[in-house]
Amino acid sequence: MCRPLADGLRPPGRLPAGRVYEWPVMSLDIHATAIAASGSAIAPDWKLDGVDLLPYLRGENTGRPHDTLFWRMGEKHAIRDGDWKMLVEQGAREA
Repeated sequence: MCRPLADGLRPPGRLPAGRVYEWPVMSLDIHATAIAASGSAIAPDWKLDGVDLLPYLRGENTGRPHDTLFWRMGEKHAIRDGDWKMLVEQGAREA
């Protein structure tokens, strides 16, 4: 997670300073994490795609926040599943 983002989500006494988080996260996690960092509850009926990262950043949850991640940007697509990543670009020529 990028340092400026983590610093912005670090209310005093809620997260250890200088912690590096190695597992992949997605931008949709920012919303859920910011809600939790504000002290508000996330209602289940909101059906957020992101997850609250605070338990992971505090070390309370040592698993991965996402088993599988999907990306799409124009004609480029990617899947990250565990330690595996597949990238596909529509219209790209094979070598």
